[in-house]
Amino acid sequence: MTKLIAGICAALIFCGLCPSVVMGQTNYGTVKGMVRDENGKPVPGVSVMAVNGQTNFKTGTQTDTAGIFVFPRLPAGDAYRFTFSSIGFAGKVMEGYSIRPNTTTSLVANIVPQSSKLDDIVIIGYQQYPKGDLLAASSGVTAADLKTNPLNNAAEVLQGRLAGVQITMSEGAPGADPVINIRGRGSITQSSEPLYVVDGIPMDNALTVLNPQDIESINVLKDAASTAIYGSRGANGVVVITTKGGRNTNGRTIVSYNMFYGIQKLAKKIDMMNAHDFVNYQYERAWWRGDTAGAIKTLHPYPHQF
Repeated sequence: MTKLIAGICAALIFCGLCPSVVMGQTNYGTVKGMVRDENGKPVPGVSVMAVNGQTNFKTGTQTDTAGIFVFPRLPAGDAYRFTFSSIGFAGKVMEGYSIRPNTTTSLVANIVPQSSKLDDIVIIGYQQYPKGDLLAASSGVTAADLKTNPLNNAAEVLQGRLAGVQITMSEGAPGADPVINIRGRGSITQSSEPLYVVDGIPMDNALTVLNPQDIESINVLKDAASTAIYGSRGANGVVVITTKGGRNTNGRTIVSYNMFYGIQKLAKKIDMMNAHDFVNYQYERAWWRGDTAGAIKTLHPYPHQF
């Protein structure tokens, strides 16, 4: 009889647990896929990110040596977006996928090489090199990058655009000089300002003086190989700036005009003490701290009348 009761209790417990297990299993789906290049060959090491636009669920994985990736447990839902990224390839986004419970979804992504950055020209010393053939560390921006940012200071345009280059403004006032550190500061006491070379001529604070619309390209040379020709002056890095020059318009007259303005204002102005309030503050502070050495026996509300 005891064994019968124990068996019935075990069956009831099992029946109570089974629905939750089944429900837990049906809330997930599987995604398997392959990443190939333009020739149909698998691409290993591709970062794959799965994002659910409704629940903001995010998870990622990488392709193996055969170019295959697997998401074994993705929460069921709609509006899934898969992002593929890899060095040397253009990013790819696949949207609008629905993950059904207990089902396997197959994906095939084709990514193409991105060689546009390797075709850029980098100016080093007296020579120009294609970026794909350059072994030295450098980074730069072009006139198209400067045109899309309506700022009157080229240093503000470069903020966050150059790897290994930290740009901060010395103060918040308009026209303040930028502080540029290339690969960190090299000295505590000495200046870390890089060397500015504008059209082959060294210039101080070139990013503050030049109009961003007059700049054709900016190349930042970081390591010793690219800055060796400048000697000790390039120890903190070199910023090579090329300005725009004349071009053949086939006799046409081209006039362009850009205008913008900005207003800076303090969000909240702090009330400061005047001379009288400051003297009262110092008087009360000295009294309560006992710094009067017994000279003042009584605290006077108006010390100027004492």
